[in-house]
Amino acid sequence: MSTFSERIQTGNDDGYRYFFGSYTWYPSLSTMEVGYWSGSNYSSPIGLRFQNVTIPKNATINSAKLTLVAKNNYTNNPYNFVINGIAEDNTASMSSDPSGRSTTSNAVNWDTGAFSANSAYDTPNITAIVQEIVNRSGWSSGNAMGFLIASRLTAGLYPVGFYPYDSDSSKAVLITIDYTNPPGNSASLSPSLSASLSPSSSQSPSASASLSASMTPSPSPSPSAMPIETLCMKIAKKGVNVLTNSDIDKLLFDSTKGTLKYFDVGTIDVTVKSNSTDLEIAGHATYTHSLGYYPDTEVYMKSGDNYIRCPVIMAGASVTYKGDYQTKENTLEFYAENSGYPAFSSNQTYTFIYFIFKNNLHL
Repeated sequence: MSTFSERIQTGNDDGYRYFFGSYTWYPSLSTMEVGYWSGSNYSSPIGLRFQNVTIPKNATINSAKLTLVAKNNYTNNPYNFVINGIAEDNTASMSSDPSGRSTTSNAVNWDTGAFSANSAYDTPNITAIVQEIVNRSGWSSGNAMGFLIASRLTAGLYPVGFYPYDSDSSKAVLITIDYTNPPGNSASLSPSLSASLSPSSSQSPSASASLSASMTPSPSPSPSAMPIETLCMKIAKKGVNVLTNSDIDKLLFDSTKGTLKYFDVGTIDVTVKSNSTDLEIAGHATYTHSLGYYPDTEVYMKSGDNYIRCPVIMAGASVTYKGDYQTKENTLEFYAENSGYPAFSSNQTYTFIYFIFKNNLHL
């Protein structure tokens, strides 16, 4: 029996659809939501794509699950979701709304209680869904696999928010699959074993035979001959050979590069203009950081004398306020919304404070 385990790998591999007068797909925000706000406003579904799923065609799936990490505390339980697989041989990215894609005939209901911030939650067993996908005629090892998580309710409860890749890649959705290879298909040794950094048993720095996946000769330098730059720690992403690949986008850690360095902090105002007729009005502001990649960020919205971490939802007797933001390669996008009240006598201004940390590994 073998195990495949992988988190979402990029910001275009997860997202959610939000209906606020019209449908909008968000592939990279601070939170992925699923559920209902109030009335006809809702978030559903969440879309997930896992790349390079190295499970052979027609393998026997023994067990499978998704693990999601809650962004905040959610106590309006119970919550009732349904999980579907995307019926595609090699699922495309989630950069656009996947709601119209064909889904598997197998589906799994996920009924759960309250969620606690930063806690991980396993879905029920999704073995039948994964089995249906790997049994497809066009499936092959290394293809991408996709899922949708939608709400089964039609109104009433606030949604649940989970960590997407763009918010914290270490808390992005995880898939774990235990499987048995089909007859005649045995697991091969990892190619990362092909290089040896152990001292050579020979008396010279010439190439010597070393234990490797292919059992072919590989260089085995003596410690005294090793250049100084090799005396460091590098941790590669799953499926990447750290001995042959130094691309920073393929690494989780590199001791020769700094990570999470302080970059900037500041405030920005978002103005929601007064309107006498619309029940739903919104404002938007942009901050340009020009780093060229998605930095680590923390954003809070001011409420009275306090700042509340985004996403923010506040409700009064007849109006709901919402604050959120989106991290992009060169900008931070800030959003504020009012809904449920037909008239505002003056513009509403919401203040956000942001913290940006420079990440030289481009995670």
